[in-house]
Amino acid sequence: MKATVRVDTSEFNAALKQAQLVSRRTASQVVNGQALALASRSFKATEKANRAEIAMELGQVGTKVRRNRKTGRLVRGARVYGGEGTFAARIINSIRKDKGEPLLWGADMAKAVRKFIGARLRATGFIKSGWIWAIKDIARKVGVKDKRVNIKAPRVSAKSNRIGKGIAARGRVPKPLALIENSALQDKPRGDAIAVAEKGLRIGMRITIADMRRHIQKRMSGSLKKFNA
Repeated sequence: MKATVRVDTSEFNAALKQAQLVSRRTASQVVNGQALALASRSFKATEKANRAEIAMELGQVGTKVRRNRKTGRLVRGARVYGGEGTFAARIINSIRKDKGEPLLWGADMAKAVRKFIGARLRATGFIKSGWIWAIKDIARKVGVKDKRVNIKAPRVSAKSNRIGKGIAARGRVPKPLALIENSALQDKPRGDAIAVAEKGLRIGMRITIADMRRHIQKRMSGSLKKFNA
């Protein structure tokens, strides 16, 4: 089963078209650069926007902090989770009730909550990793070497196990097209998993659009100054 994340790309496409008009680079180079930027920002946004949010929503009540004896700096430690009163606890007991299993309480519930939230956070990391392949594929095709590309991809035994891909636009064509694909949601995706992927993509797209608009404004201002000189 393939999941579909629907995002309005009209603003992105409009900004991309303007960026091509003001750039000294070819249209394909502009498209590939923005495809790489979008995949990179979606990768980062999926982690930042969702891991902490999911943990807090399900039952994280705080984070342990300790002071490093050598440097004196505060260091973030393990997450602290609640027990029976958390949203995760209600989900767990609801699932167990539907299965006809006994409900959990006390220490058993606290343990189950930690396990449940950990599984959700790992799922978020898996969704995030789907962008890695797109980043590396596009970067390899266009010869980009920067910090966005130095991301460790998951080890896989075969190409079929990839959970994403990128196809760079080629040549001097009127309407160049690049593809970035995150296929981490192909197998039996849950609604919350789709929401995680969608939110990361939306944030990544919003940042990329804003960056393109700043670049366009800068180039147009420069051209205007030359014209008035």
